[in-house]
Amino acid sequence: MREREREREREREREREREREREREIEKQRSRKKKKARYIERAREVERERERERERERERERERGREGEREREREREREREREREREREREVERERKRGSGRERERERERERERERGREREREREIKREREKEREREIKKEVEKEVAKERERVPAYPLINPASRQRSTNLSHANSSLRNSSLPCVLVAARRRTAAMDGLLAPHPSHSLAWSSAVSAGAHRVNSPAPRGENLPSNAAFGRLRPTRRLRGVVKCSARSRGGDSSGDAGGRLVGAVTAAGQALWGKGLPPGLLVQVAREAWGSGWRVMMAQLAPSDEAGNYKRTPSAYRHTIQPPPASTSAASRATTPTITKSTTTSSTGSSGQTVAPGTFPAEPGRYHLYAALSCPWAHRTLIVHSLKGLSSAVPLSIARPGEGGLWEFATGEGPRGKGGVGSRGRGEGREGGGVREGEGGKEEELLVPTEDRAGGCAVLKEVYGQQQGGYDGRSTVPMLWDAKTNRVVNNESADIIRILNAAFNDYADNPHLDLAPAALSQQMAAWDEEIYNNVNNGVYRCGFATSQAAYNRAVTDLFTTLDRIDSHLATSRFLCGPALTLSDVRLFTTLVRFDAAYHTLFKCSRRKIVEYSNLHAYMRDIFQTPGVAATCDIAGVRDNYFGQLFPLNPGSIIPVEPLSCNRSQLWKPHNRHLLSLSQA
Repeated sequence: MREREREREREREREREREREREREIEKQRSRKKKKARYIERAREVERERERERERERERERERGREGEREREREREREREREREREREREVERERKRGSGRERERERERERERERGREREREREIKREREKEREREIKKEVEKEVAKERERVPAYPLINPASRQRSTNLSHANSSLRNSSLPCVLVAARRRTAAMDGLLAPHPSHSLAWSSAVSAGAHRVNSPAPRGENLPSNAAFGRLRPTRRLRGVVKCSARSRGGDSSGDAGGRLVGAVTAAGQALWGKGLPPGLLVQVAREAWGSGWRVMMAQLAPSDEAGNYKRTPSAYRHTIQPPPASTSAASRATTPTITKSTTTSSTGSSGQTVAPGTFPAEPGRYHLYAALSCPWAHRTLIVHSLKGLSSAVPLSIARPGEGGLWEFATGEGPRGKGGVGSRGRGEGREGGGVREGEGGKEEELLVPTEDRAGGCAVLKEVYGQQQGGYDGRSTVPMLWDAKTNRVVNNESADIIRILNAAFNDYADNPHLDLAPAALSQQMAAWDEEIYNNVNNGVYRCGFATSQAAYNRAVTDLFTTLDRIDSHLATSRFLCGPALTLSDVRLFTTLVRFDAAYHTLFKCSRRKIVEYSNLHAYMRDIFQTPGVAATCDIAGVRDNYFGQLFPLNPGSIIPVEPLSCNRSQLWKPHNRHLLSLSQA
């Protein structure tokens, strides 16, 4: 019994041993699995580290490539500078050789100029003789007509005539006015006034004296002598000033004819009208009919000028001329930044052939390859369309990749460059810096005494031209269209790439990220493309172009439609901005840039000059804070020259402001107001 018990005990012991063996085996298997998992994890970590190292190596390789490209570009620039220096030396040598011969040539040129001066003086003398002869003929003819008039119209006593006679004389004066040249208009206007007053019996010498004054005025404006019904009758000069005054007018006109006959025609016209007006009315106001005539004449001239400055349709609605060049620039295929992957519309032009960039990639017709330093941006500080490109250029940091030249409005209506005046320029738009900052910039004191760096007009840094029209004309075949800013220029092939601002800001945003200082900033995310397109369409039609539709409208109905569309859209945007920091959310986009350039000019120019007078932007709490938010974005304030905008708009748009008087700056347009806190960043936090 005890033996069996011991046997069972030994069996149980062996079973426990086998159980412990199984547990040890299971533990070993677990240990092996853990070791294997740790090994696999370590292997994966090593592989990830190797991949990161390879990525760092690729980045270093790309950086070395970019540095090498920059070094090669600097070497090419140094070589070009050496070549220019050699060319200057050769020019100095040639100048030295031509020295003596040039002095003789200058002397001969001066002699020829003196001979031409003598010839011009002889021609002026002959012209003065002809004018005197013509004046004598006109005077004789007028005297003959006046004599016939005296024979035809009997003298009446100075009494108030019957109403039927007054009506006849008034009708005769109105008929004369409708069919008269300018001197004769003055005669007919006086006749109408006399007929209305019922003055029918002047002294014959008054009529003769007025005929002399009219002949002098006709001489000064080079118009034919009055004939037929355009001549004054005795019944039209009841209260004419004494003959002595009119003789003084004739003498004054004769003295003015003794000068240079090549003077300004407008000045001669004003002189003739002033002399005749003083003879007729002295220091009193002219009759209402003459004011009516002047108003009609000015209205006709204004419509002619507006047709050239701002073409409109038959209803008086302003129609913007489409841009002539709509090519685009293709980014390098290796570009991996978010902005490069954004959708950029390809705008083609059938006359453009395929081209190949320096990296060897072939681009489609209508496109150009992206290369640093190849393209040049021409812009202006006062133009809202060009201002868009300056903002994107600054935000992306493209000063080295896309060089910049800033033009200013010239006296002849052309965009000119600040040639020979240093980096600041002289006068014009944007030349109000207090010192010198970076290239093409000035320095002005900003809010709180801090230094604010500003862009100012520059010389043409690409081709050294004096005006922008010369840059356009450098293309093969020339160019005879309107020379507008902004304009993207291909300095390698001397061609205009694009002069449509909406295209250029998309190009600057996406095409040069490999060379930009701020390549990760994407102002046109693909996810917001539809939302941005809707805003862009509404803002362009009703705000960007809407202010011009108001200012350049040539009918009341067209103006009413434009101003209603403008302020309806501004009200809607103001309501939207109450809950959104920017138009498409918490981040700045190209749509905000397009709207900002109009808002920042609104109170300074559009509210007054373009008659957008229902409300100012400062009266919109959300819009004004939104404008200050964008203005205070680093890089934007330097592109804003509010004083230059006012100088350009009020000084250059003659049909809208004939006197070129620049009104005082509104307080809301002062830069210190634009630097005030806006607290719009709180909306970004709530939207996030």
